[in-house]
Amino acid sequence: MGAMENLFIKFRKDKNLNLTQAAARCGVNKSTYLRWQNGQARVAITSLDKVSKATGYSRKKLRPDIFGAAQ
Repeated sequence: MGAMENLFIKFRKDKNLNLTQAAARCGVNKSTYLRWQNGQARVAITSLDKVSKATGYSRKKLRPDIFGAAQ
């Protein structure tokens, strides 16, 4: 899950957000966001659309294990 970790760090850095702010934009608590960022968890299917809209990353990019690798 190393590539996923980089997506969430990149999002925070690009938007100049702290952990709490990034989590709020994605509609989750900061511990969930931190697990995503650290590669300890994947974005739940039920959260994909909201997280995709918040981050600008496609569902494929967020969950290539389900939707295939992003091109």
